[in-house]
Amino acid sequence: MTKPLDATSGRSQQTTPEMAARPSLGIWACSALVVGNIIGSGFYLSPAALAPYGAAALVGWVGMAVAAMCLGLVFARLAGVRPATGGPYAYSSLTADYRAGTTQVFGELGYGLQASGLSFEPFANIAYVNVHTDGFTEKGAAAALSVRGGSDDMTFTTFGLRLATEFDLGTAKATARGLIGWRHAYGDVTPAVVQ
Repeated sequence: MTKPLDATSGRSQQTTPEMAARPSLGIWACSALVVGNIIGSGFYLSPAALAPYGAAALVGWVGMAVAAMCLGLVFARLAGVRPATGGPYAYSSLTADYRAGTTQVFGELGYGLQASGLSFEPFANIAYVNVHTDGFTEKGAAAALSVRGGSDDMTFTTFGLRLATEFDLGTAKATARGLIGWRHAYGDVTPAVVQ
């Protein structure tokens, strides 16, 4: 049995009985799929948006109909290249074994002081953060990525002052708090991914 047209090369090719038994999506089935998706996404609400433009709105509607037919042709070609069920999702679903982990260590020193109803606390803290990702290779579509694993290490230091004061708010007591500080990051401050 000869398949009429190979979607990747434009040549006819021989098919096996297993290949002949696979369902294929033609231009009309794919166009129906696209039109169904467009209807679901509000295609028929566009006349309300285009109404202020009068008869020119028809040009917009015709343009959208032509775009729907073009998308139908794209899906028909995709079905010829990679027969799969599931509509657009089948051509864009990628799988891989994604793994990553984070480690964080934090420490702080501070000393609280009081003076005339005002509390203040000078402080210094340090935090170490490590993010490690394993490499992975996606499978399932032409857009699959292959990414190397890696680690990013950063250390943050903060030096500052915390302030607090209590005051009456009607019959309730309230506390206003504030913090001013300087934070600096060291290490892999610009993470990089190698693909």
